[in-house]
Amino acid sequence: MSHISLAGEWQLFDDKRAHVTGVTFPTDLITALHAAGHIPDPYWGMNEYDVRWVAERDWTARRHFTLTSDQTRADLVVSRLDTIATIRVNGRLVAATENAFRRYRLPLSDWLVAGSNEIEITFHAPVRAAAERQASQPYFVPFTEHYPGVSGNMLRKPQCDFGWDWNAALMPMGIYGDLYLDTDTALVTGDTLIHQAHHDGQVSLTVTQQIKTGNVAAASASICGVTATGHCTAEEVSFTLDIANPDLWWPVNQGPQTLHDLLIDLDGRQITKRVGLRKLELVSEPDAVGRSSCSVSMTGQFSRWAPTGFPRMHLPARPARRPCAGCCNRLLMPI
Repeated sequence: MSHISLAGEWQLFDDKRAHVTGVTFPTDLITALHAAGHIPDPYWGMNEYDVRWVAERDWTARRHFTLTSDQTRADLVVSRLDTIATIRVNGRLVAATENAFRRYRLPLSDWLVAGSNEIEITFHAPVRAAAERQASQPYFVPFTEHYPGVSGNMLRKPQCDFGWDWNAALMPMGIYGDLYLDTDTALVTGDTLIHQAHHDGQVSLTVTQQIKTGNVAAASASICGVTATGHCTAEEVSFTLDIANPDLWWPVNQGPQTLHDLLIDLDGRQITKRVGLRKLELVSEPDAVGRSSCSVSMTGQFSRWAPTGFPRMHLPARPARRPCAGCCNRLLMPI
């Protein structure tokens, strides 16, 4: 197995060493501190105001892991790292991050050793980071009235973390996605891009698999019983698959939500994606009252999803920062 998980138990402490506890990633620090009894439930009464100090301090998470000599050529893969953070391995700076919405892949071959290793991730106070970025602007940049005097719009971070009509202004920090070492660095893939062209009862799929490192000699892709050979270059592998009479994806109450398995094979390494086949168009034509807004009249059910922006404590047995059903307002509206 090429992946060595770094999820699980880490040690957590603040810059004043006043609070030392454990944190189990993936999660956010508000949840960890509440679970350890360092802060009260921020969603009870007016406790939100009593725990905002957490976002005014730097917090460091640390753990140790052991590698064999053939595992030291590895990349650190981390995603949804929230937000202003520095990563150190064996005491040496590896990276500084400032975007909660991207995936990082960091080569660690120059830092890892056979035997015991230490990794530290310091989450820098979002309140201070936002203020520093605001101060660096040539003029004051306004922010929404929902924010508690913090220029959250200066950070590439979920904006609801700074307060919204439905959300507390807790400004959490944490890791909510991938967190592992990848020792298979000979072939590193990027995003899988899928373009659909629908015409005359069939769909033509153009699939592009990005290649970050390495070369692919032979590649194939298959979906809906159709298989295509890939065209390989140094940067990508591309496929064209023509599907006749495809089973389409439909909105709820309009038909089945059919998803198809797209299997990509790159020299024996397989990547699987789930794909819904559908062409969506907004058609506006003159009608009796002005202009229509769609060609098929339907009633859609929409969930008002609270984005990745509030802690896990009220969401038992679910991945960090997932919204619960009770926090989503289901809306019925004509479209």
